Amino acid sequence: MDRSDLRLLVPRRIRRVPADLAVVVALVFLTAVVVLAGRGFWTLARWGIGFCFLFFLPGYAVIAALFPESTGSDDDSSDGIIPRRIDGVERFVLSIAASLAVVPLIGYLVSYSPWGLDVVPGLVSIGGFTVGCAIVAAVRRRSVPKSERFSVPFGTVYETVSTGRTWTRPLNLVLVVSLLVASAGIVYTTTTPRPDERFTELYIGTKNGTNETVTDAYPRNFTAGESQSLRVGIGNHEYERTNYTVVVLLQRVNGNEGARGGGSRVIAQRQLDRFHVSVAGGKTDVENRTISPTMTGERLRLQFLLYRGAPPASPAPKNAYRRTHLWINVTG
Repeated sequence: MDRSDLRLLVPRRIRRVPADLAVVVALVFLTAVVVLAGRGFWTLARWGIGFCFLFFLPGYAVIAALFPESTGSDDDSSDGIIPRRIDGVERFVLSIAASLAVVPLIGYLVSYSPWGLDVVPGLVSIGGFTVGCAIVAAVRRRSVPKSERFSVPFGTVYETVSTGRTWTRPLNLVLVVSLLVASAGIVYTTTTPRPDERFTELYIGTKNGTNETVTDAYPRNFTAGESQSLRVGIGNHEYERTNYTVVVLLQRVNGNEGARGGGSRVIAQRQLDRFHVSVAGGKTDVENRTISPTMTGERLRLQFLLYRGAPPASPAPKNAYRRTHLWINVTG
């Protein structure tokens, strides 16, 4: 089957859309399907198509919108200094460079949106930007005379591969491979954090008059059987969604924690609260909890223990992932 036979299989209306821009739009939607399909079988495909989605497609659409003309001669310029047209290798290199400039800016803007920087907002924002630029590029190409429009010579590439002809510009191939390796290095270093960079933040606070969380006005005096509100903040910096369990203990201790000669010994303990929460990577969840002490005394330790997943049978500070505490007085 030759090229003319292949063209007959494609409807005329679709053939009017530039082939390279149609491929760009198709890859955007394919990326959304593969990324949202989950892990498992799709993991390798997610990395491959995600790399193209982030580091090539947005820049290619931008360059296509800026330069709708085909390759011109070296002296074809608008002012005698800057060429108006670029060749295929320059277009490829500029596409990667433009993606590296555009994608971080889009991510920065999305991070300040109500949805935050997550998978779905990222797909919608970057994919929408890419499709929008592809539409602008298609419109601009139609305004250029047909003989001067840029088009990807898919047929020439196919003939080159099928006939076994080698590249005529090996230096261009080296440049392209170098850019791909450099981009892969950027992806790896920015998406693969070191183990010592993973942590979870745990803090206790209360709300002020404007319903904001503050950490400098804890309640110190309680009455047994009466409730007071506290806010438990969990900041997830584990680079993935994590399930947490928080156990709240009220402890009577013998000695002062941190005193000279050794810490403190728990002589009585009661569990006041236990709750579970799932926090997305890079997000902070603040839980409003009600504390109702059932043990009276002075200088009781209100202990908050954080666990990743389910806690052990006997929660204690020594087996908690994170912990913090308050010293309170409870009267009868």
